[in-house]
Amino acid sequence: MKRLASIFGVIILVVVLAFSTAYSAEAAPKKYIFSHIMNTDHHFHNVSQVFVDNVAKASNGKVVIDYHRGGDLGDWIGQLDQTMQGIIPMTLTWNNSELNPKLDLAILGFVADSWPAAKKVYGPNGILMPEFQKMFDDLGLIVAGTVPNGFGVLVVRKGVKVPVNFPEDAKGFKVRIPQFVMGVTRYKALGFSPITIPFSELHTALQTGTVDGRAYGPASEQPMFADTLDAMVYTREHIDFTFFVISKKWYSKLPKEEQGWIMDSAKKACVYAWDNIEKFEKEDIDECKKLGIKVVTLSPEQQAKYKSIVQKAEWPVFEKVAGKELMDKVKKASTVK
Repeated sequence: MKRLASIFGVIILVVVLAFSTAYSAEAAPKKYIFSHIMNTDHHFHNVSQVFVDNVAKASNGKVVIDYHRGGDLGDWIGQLDQTMQGIIPMTLTWNNSELNPKLDLAILGFVADSWPAAKKVYGPNGILMPEFQKMFDDLGLIVAGTVPNGFGVLVVRKGVKVPVNFPEDAKGFKVRIPQFVMGVTRYKALGFSPITIPFSELHTALQTGTVDGRAYGPASEQPMFADTLDAMVYTREHIDFTFFVISKKWYSKLPKEEQGWIMDSAKKACVYAWDNIEKFEKEDIDECKKLGIKVVTLSPEQQAKYKSIVQKAEWPVFEKVAGKELMDKVKKASTVK
């Protein structure tokens, strides 16, 4: 009898455990990957946490974001490619003009040169955002919004005179630029000798004098080169920002409720980023100063001449790439005359 009771007890325990396991499996939150290449000391991390926390709150813990930073899933181009394939559901990415040359609209010079103006053009519900939506839609991606990184600046290595009058001061100055067609046009017009080298080789190039400085990067990226740099010229010539993109292939398979949690949380994170970018950038500039990098601001006359050179040289080149219709929209949207 005791043996029978014992067997019966085991059966009950197995049934209870089975139901418990089934319930736990059913209650387990869904995990979706979100990634970017910056480390936790960059403000992208703060923005990402807003997204992660809002998804958890909106879904009441039913959806958890598997947050990857620091490039542990590859460089930003590799992560973008994986998002296009639906392998990585969501990522922060820059303009990859190899996929669509029109994406260089993101770095077109002097479309806006203040944060309030930039927000109206590139921020939440920005004037030019529908154009970017179309470009990324063709790549199988949804743009939830943008995350600003900072204004583009010019940095100068130690032992080199800091240029402030253009084009005369820039003669013979070897400046590193990414592989953008417009970049060559812009910096040749400003008097520089532009050189395209991989980002991975930039630190050594600054140390050895292969290049005298670097263009396009914001203040947040300069501390990693602090041992080689003398100054940072705050030219504000374009906005460095990323797109919060979502794989259309992956997103379309989600239940409507989950789509809402993800999209609403992504938009809130982007709003947070734009609301705080001036504070973030000030912190980045202050960090550069602490590391011994002099911050140089052009006089109103020098800045006006710099703008004029860039716009006259670069905008016609972009119009040939993007077409008159898009360029007319840019001119209308631009707050820089």
